[in-house]
Amino acid sequence: MDTDLDETEARLRPQVLTCQIIAGALIFGVLVFGAFVAISNAGAEAGPEGLGPDGGIALEGAEADVEGGELDADLDPGDPIVSYIGLGIAVLMLLAHKPLGSALGSAAAETGRAAGAFQTRMIARLAMLEGATFINLVALLIEGWWPNWLVVGVLLIAMLTEVPTVRKLRRYIEGREQLAALKPTGRD
Repeated sequence: MDTDLDETEARLRPQVLTCQIIAGALIFGVLVFGAFVAISNAGAEAGPEGLGPDGGIALEGAEADVEGGELDADLDPGDPIVSYIGLGIAVLMLLAHKPLGSALGSAAAETGRAAGAFQTRMIARLAMLEGATFINLVALLIEGWWPNWLVVGVLLIAMLTEVPTVRKLRRYIEGREQLAALKPTGRD
């Protein structure tokens, strides 16, 4: 029995390696952009007092002029609107990435290629998490609201849990086979 298991794992290893490369590339992109954001934010904070991150005058309680009149803008840099949106998207993706990714994987599994369906499911799940992570990194770049770093960390951990292994692929294939055995064939 162990030799069958070893042969199955050896047969699955190339597909898993392909999935691991894809997952690694998605995670690496997030890490590189995260490092860029951290360096950019550190440089902006080190600027001269009274200057904003772009080197201009910091807008605190400013009024904006508009053609044809004056508009009371009362900009409050303490309201991290983009960060709140990023947080909402992160929560949504953390809740939805598994069911939506599995639905895509199930649709792909109808073609009969379990390894391809597994890869589709993994890419969909990671792409949803990656998108939410990038939105939060952009919010950090724009607003510098530190709780976004926590959100990014949670999303990265979720991405790392999606990295495929031979065991995960084998369980996925076994689950597909069990589901196929339960489906009625119409011959009764």
